[in-house]
Amino acid sequence: MNEIDLANEFAWVRIEKDDGVANGPRLMLRDMRTGRTMYLDPLELEAISWMGHQELLSLLAPAFTRAREAAEQSGG
Repeated sequence: MNEIDLANEFAWVRIEKDDGVANGPRLMLRDMRTGRTMYLDPLELEAISWMGHQELLSLLAPAFTRAREAAEQSGG
């Protein structure tokens, strides 16, 4: 399999094409700092491509999102 490592000061991930499943290929995504791994099929990858950068912010900063939602609910 072909591995690609991408890193900057905030993250280090490895992506890899996984052909080892009966339902077709998928993308393996691994956080190299924690070892956490997930697999995304073509439909899931396409859905990510539909998202704008603003929608991705909630994935990047969940604590910020929770704080903002709490403030909106309390009227503040």
